[in-house]
Amino acid sequence: MNEEKTIRLNFGDKECLIAPYEYPVTPEILRHYKKLELSPSEKNQMSQFVKHISSAMENEESNQSFYAVKWPDGLPNMLTPFTDGSSYMGTLLNESGKIAAQTRLMPLNPYLLIRAGFSLLALISQIFLWSVHQKLNVINQKIDEILEFLYGDKKAELLAAISFTRYAYENFSSIMEHDGQRNATIQSLQSARMTAMQDVEFYLSDLHSRVSVGKDKRFPDRVSEMGRIVSKAIQSSDCLDLSIQLCMTANLLEIYYSQNYDPKYLRYVENDVGSYISRCEKQMIGDFNALKANLETQERKKYDKEKKQVGEMIQQVEQKLAPLMNDKGDELKAKLATALRFLDKETECCIGTDGTTYLKTEN
Repeated sequence: MNEEKTIRLNFGDKECLIAPYEYPVTPEILRHYKKLELSPSEKNQMSQFVKHISSAMENEESNQSFYAVKWPDGLPNMLTPFTDGSSYMGTLLNESGKIAAQTRLMPLNPYLLIRAGFSLLALISQIFLWSVHQKLNVINQKIDEILEFLYGDKKAELLAAISFTRYAYENFSSIMEHDGQRNATIQSLQSARMTAMQDVEFYLSDLHSRVSVGKDKRFPDRVSEMGRIVSKAIQSSDCLDLSIQLCMTANLLEIYYSQNYDPKYLRYVENDVGSYISRCEKQMIGDFNALKANLETQERKKYDKEKKQVGEMIQQVEQKLAPLMNDKGDELKAKLATALRFLDKETECCIGTDGTTYLKTEN
């Protein structure tokens, strides 16, 4: 970022830095940026934002094609003050770092700065949601594949919640432009989150009931019955995994749609969803270990073909146990934490006078 000619928009102890981007925007430079896919409305907002800044600078730099815009403390922290009606001081520094001129940018047209800022936040959020969710089955697995192992009374409920969450994820940028539709989407995401939490409880109980044995329930010794237990246990765990991912995704989407980045709220979501993940992981490990132990006991009693069949069932259970024992839950919690914290980091964009916008991704 060019520090020689910089407008500093001060908001208490925070600031937004804006300066002409004097270097040619070459393919080599753009390796460090990601071009944002803007709708015509969003592109116009970015264009008006840059033209507004260019006019306010009132110097030879005002004809630059691109401007670098940096939010050192994270974009959400810079947007909140815009809504309180205050007038903020823009300070133009000269090459020596001394104040060359001052201008009150906000009273000129605060709407342009507010809309541009919120649109940019929505765009950056969409990019990050894509990076977090691209490895989640609840987003990427085909619906017909999900249908193969969904079952029972919860089948339609869970499928509907997953389908809506995908809709909200895939149409994020468009929905964010329409307040009425955005508010309705937030309400539906809250409903999807509640559905996910209910389904987590259901499938935890369902999995445990299928593998548990006690005074009134003995583990079967018939291979066909053992096979049904293993199949249903795996089916329950798959549905449980989807329910956990749905809970995490609905929470994140609700935050991004509502643009509620209150630190206390984000910590609550992280702790709440994280505890769900830990609880589910702990129970699944215990249940599948118990199932494996029962199968191994029966395997020792079998001969030839039946022994081989039971051995194959043990391998299926071990395949479910392996990722759980290798901190699968910790990886999911790490993704959640990253998703909740990334917007508090420094954000820098390169914005052209025509509205073309690039997000800096690396130094």
